[in-house]
Amino acid sequence: MKKLDEVQAYLANKREIYEKIVNSIDSAIQSGAGKIYLKDLKFMEETVDAFANSEEWPDCLKKAKLFFESTEEYELCQVCKDLLAKIEK
Repeated sequence: MKKLDEVQAYLANKREIYEKIVNSIDSAIQSGAGKIYLKDLKFMEETVDAFANSEEWPDCLKKAKLFFESTEEYELCQVCKDLLAKIEK
């Protein structure tokens, strides 16, 4: 049973990370910022900070979209698609 708990915790962490990335990119696009700063991301047993420049956002959003597709969270998939469309304009 411990293994299942670890997998669920990992997926919850991953979801939280991708959700933060998507929200940060959305805010940055709206404000015209050229990069995002993600502070205190929990990844497994670690807490890390991360930066992503606007050139990296499409890859971040594509990975987030794939994750949300795998968890069948289609509203968040659409958010990723909409943000990608804004970036590509």
